Amino acid sequence: MSTRTACLDFDGVMNVYTGWKGEEELFNPQPGLSEFLEKLSKMFDCLKIHTTRKPELVKAWLEKYGILKYIAEVTNTKPPAVVYIDDRAVTFTGDFQQTLQQVSSFKTYWESAG
Repeated sequence: MSTRTACLDFDGVMNVYTGWKGEEELFNPQPGLSEFLEKLSKMFDCLKIHTTRKPELVKAWLEKYGILKYIAEVTNTKPPAVVYIDDRAVTFTGDFQQTLQQVSSFKTYWESAG
């Protein structure tokens, strides 16, 4: 039996990231994150976080905010998953021209909010 996994990016999805401020600045959680993870954990067998940060720093952050219980793994690799939730993604729909247009004008939601 395969495990249905959802994979979340850390910066910009789970926290109120506003741009790189150093390795130790992990920012506050996004409002509603705990409730979101609780609901998402009921939809999938497993939730994993992928990040370029040191996994042990992210695990400590998750513990600090009481949400580590929802997360099976924190990794700096891209694990196989049913869905990836990321603030820096362009969904490829089979059209390279459309993808190039989306990439050339891409901004994260937090870059666009200013």
